[in-house]
Amino acid sequence: MASEDNVRFLRQAGRRYLIGASKSDLRRHEAQIAEQRDWARIREDVEVKLCPTENGEELYILCRSEQRREKELAILDRFEKRLENRIESLKRRIAKAKEPIDRAQVDQQIGRMLQSNFRASGKYDLRTEEAPETAAGIRLVAKEGSIWKGTRDTMAGCYLLRTNIMDWMHDELWKTYIQLADAEDAFRTQKSHLSIRPVWHHREDRTKAYGAQEN
Repeated sequence: MASEDNVRFLRQAGRRYLIGASKSDLRRHEAQIAEQRDWARIREDVEVKLCPTENGEELYILCRSEQRREKELAILDRFEKRLENRIESLKRRIAKAKEPIDRAQVDQQIGRMLQSNFRASGKYDLRTEEAPETAAGIRLVAKEGSIWKGTRDTMAGCYLLRTNIMDWMHDELWKTYIQLADAEDAFRTQKSHLSIRPVWHHREDRTKAYGAQEN
């Protein structure tokens, strides 16, 4: 829904919209998230900040939730720990090698490792370098990024909404979006229950048999 093509379609049709913005849009607002001014508390654990666009045609609504923050930090902790364990395991394997190791294969393994732990992939700068004094001929260098922790702590629990409704208060916008999200959850739950039922019949006699059974 947040794709530029969809937003352009809504604008051209003169429709009003209130949608969840993309993660890339959220990252572009990191500086505004870090600023402590202009936040309005609309619920015990939720704050919002309005960020109009330069052309005045749209409004971004920064939201941060304490409950969501705790959940996201716990998830990040798990990914970080798993990535750290895999880095140490790879270091030990390289250190114990009795013969040269193919550097290209290790680089591919690093890529897969970061992909499977993508939430924590920004924490380390991982690379291999030549080490002719070792049996493996290479070593793994893991350097922790200097801005990772600050970004992690700033962005955790935050999400971004996008709208062209310019005449509503921040609490109206947030509450409306939550209502839409609740409706989507209800629809998703209903679909999951329906898909459990054995309705995928391809023959008419099976459809009748199922209907007779149900009656």
